[in-house]
This record gives sequence, C-alpha cells and structure tokens, in this order.
Amino acid sequence: MRLHPQERVSYDKTPSTNSRVVGVQESAEYAGDSAEVAAGDRGALVDNDEEERTLKRVQELWFDDGNIVLQAEDTQFRVHRSILAIHSNVFRGMLSLPQVGCDEEKIDGCPVVFLPGDAAQDMTYLFMAIYYSDFFESPPAPTTFAIAAGILRAATKYDILMLRNRAVRHFDTVYPTELPPSPVDTVAGIPPTFGTFQPSRQEDAEALHLARTLDLPWIRPYAMYRVSTRGLIADQETTQQADEFQCVSVADRFKCLQAQTKLLYATLNDVLSFLRTSHTSHSCQSADRCKQSRIEWMEEALQWDWIDPFLIEFEPRWEKGLCEECVCVAKADFEDGRAIVWSKLPEMFSVAKSWDHLETLKYREHNPGLSHPDM
Repeated sequence: MRLHPQERVSYDKTPSTNSRVVGVQESAEYAGDSAEVAAGDRGALVDNDEEERTLKRVQELWFDDGNIVLQAEDTQFRVHRSILAIHSNVFRGMLSLPQVGCDEEKIDGCPVVFLPGDAAQDMTYLFMAIYYSDFFESPPAPTTFAIAAGILRAATKYDILMLRNRAVRHFDTVYPTELPPSPVDTVAGIPPTFGTFQPSRQEDAEALHLARTLDLPWIRPYAMYRVSTRGLIADQETTQQADEFQCVSVADRFKCLQAQTKLLYATLNDVLSFLRTSHTSHSCQSADRCKQSRIEWMEEALQWDWIDPFLIEFEPRWEKGLCEECVCVAKADFEDGRAIVWSKLPEMFSVAKSWDHLETLKYREHNPGLSHPDM
C-alpha cells in the first residue's frame, strides 16, 4: 500500500482485548510544503466495573500480517518485527528478547509491547517514514517542523541513522551554517527562512532545545539568532512568551539575552557602516549631499527600537540620496557588513569560536568515519 500526499493518517476506533477506543478521530495530513496535525476529541477514560483505557490505532500502520503491536501513549501500531529489525539495532535487540510479550496482553495473537517515554506522534511519524517512502523525503522536498522534529527524536533514540540524517538535513536547510542571501519580501519582524519548513516562534525555541539535547551544535547559532530577534526573550515577558520559551535551557536563554545588545551594535557598526560619513567613494560626485544623507539616515537608525542585522534590506531611498559611485560603495559595504556579523554569530552566542569548527562537526554528522576535506 502506497500513501499518496493527499491521503491521511487516520486513527480508527477498533478496541483491543482489554481496552477500547471511544470518540477519537485524529489525522495528520501532509501536502506540498504543509503537513498539519489536526487533533479532535481525544476521548475519555471509561468508568466501568473494570477500568478501561481509551486507545487509538493508526490505520495506515495497522497491518493484517503484522506480528507485533507497539503502543506509545494511547496509540497502537501493528507492525512487523523483521522490518523494524532491519532499520534499527535497538528494535532488533529489544524485540528479540524472549520475555517480550510473555504473559502480557495480546491482540490477535500478537504481543503488545509498550514504548515508555515515547510520544505517540513521534512514533507515528517514525513508522510512517519507515513504511511509506514518500512520507518523509530528503530535502529539498518540503516537510513540517513537527514531522522533522518527531522523526529526529525517535530516530536518534532507536538508532535509525538514515532517518536521523535525513531529519538533520531538513534542519540544516532552515538553520544554515552559511550566510543566507539578503531578505526579499520578508514579513516585517520575522527573520528570513530558507528551508524545507517554516518554523513558528515556539518551533524556533524547540529547535534550539533539540540542537542542544541531540548534539547538533551547528544549528544553534542561527536558531539562537532567530529566538533572540523574534520577541521570545525580553526583560519582562508576557505569559505567551514564557510558555513558548519554556523548553529552552537557562544557559541558552541567558546567551540570547546577552546577544541582543551585541546584535544591535553589530548592525550599527558593521551592516550599516556605510552610513558613516567616512565611507564615501573616492570618486564621489557630490560629497556634501552624500555626507548629509548618510548623517540623516544614521540619526534615524539610532532611533529604531530594534535592528536585525539579517532582516535589514538596502532601502531604495538610500540609493536616491547618494551619487552613483557612493551607491556602489554603500552596497558593497552593506553586504560585507552582513558577512562580518554572520561570522561573529557562533562566538556571539558562545557556541564556538568560528563556523569552521561547526562545519567540521556538521560534516562528520553526515559523513561518519570520513575526515573533513579541508582538514
């Protein structure tokens, strides 16, 4: 059975031997560059003479010829030992133990194995990626943060290197180690994103948490930059900001707070360095007018509440106020300034001294056992 992009991951109401499903309908739909989990009523515990639990089964992951039932939280999957063993050494060892399923609940003769600590959604995404090749394709195919993060967590835990690597590559497209191009038509106040999914503010915070806990340090600088510039951190946070930011460690939170001032100074001193009157062209055609324009724009920039070094665009009005020669110099200084600030990000957020070290770690992640070509 092949799952097409417009099909749904659905949960049926078929009860197990000792439990039943009541009032549950959930779906996870993915199409194009959007995959959205729509959760309905999750049901309720049923009070009878014998306690019963509300369970769900993923129809696309409930195979008639499956020989084992795995349960994560309130969700069950009837899958195949052999297929899981092929993909995961952890599953191979866990499911080969003779005591697995002994004297425990069985469904249609299949032992039920519980997966403590695993989120049902994460395991759904992991098994969908194992069984359906078009569910989670490599970049540049689009995905969502929820799918990429869920598979990253589960694949790391169960040592499925192929899927972990694929998930990491998706995160690499969103949180790059190379300077992205200047923003074009960027929504005001939102840092530019060039990747296979578009993270929300909370997802940026969750990405930072994943980068720290799952050993992806090269993702952290740009993730921390996005967290620092999207209003999640302030001296006095709103309740919503506190909720969105709660997954980030205290250490990373402190680094983001410290970096806000550093980003402000870097923007003024590097990205907007062309506004200083000393940065006129040697062949300036109207020195007095160009200098006066720069002074006025710098005075205006100093009044801005927040300056984002990678969200700023070279404004058309700056071109109109300068002569042709100074425009060329100013644009070059502007792009050079962005590159300078970018080079400072790893050290600014106390992640590494430079991008070079992080690039080496990134290379080793995707090419285990090989040396970086620049070493």
